[in-house]
Amino acid sequence: MLRGHVIDWLMLPNWPVFNVADMCIIGAAIVIILQSLRGVTLRGERISDNTDESNA
Repeated sequence: MLRGHVIDWLMLPNWPVFNVADMCIIGAAIVIILQSLRGVTLRGERISDNTDESNA
């Protein structure tokens, strides 16, 4: 009964079979890409463009 492998169980027409773990991996990858485009690092810090604001 317990064979130690993940079973793909979501089947949509004209789409590959997948499971909840697959959705979480893809969702996390999308969030990482969007955050990096917004200038946020993996630690949650925003990348700032220091254009000599301290000297102004």
